[in-house]
Amino acid sequence: IAPLLSITAYLMDGVFVGATQPREMRNATFLALLAFWALAHAFSGSNNCLWAAYLLHLLVRAAALLIWYPRVELKAEKTLQDKFPALLAST
Repeated sequence: IAPLLSITAYLMDGVFVGATQPREMRNATFLALLAFWALAHAFSGSNNCLWAAYLLHLLVRAAALLIWYPRVELKAEKTLQDKFPALLAST
């Protein structure tokens, strides 16, 4: 189950690295850390709980990056309009 849950988080990491948006990546990771910490400490003591907390971490990070993804698209569109107006005028 971990590979299925993590693929979106790692895919979105690549998108945000390529778009040079480290602030959103940092914020998503911090939210995921809080979720991991809350679950791991609420039910501490078992290996299953640790795995559940890790899967929650991946899920929260992927969800946060997916929510912030439209802003990356808008920034890219604005950059294209500012730097290459002729390129967009032809479409």
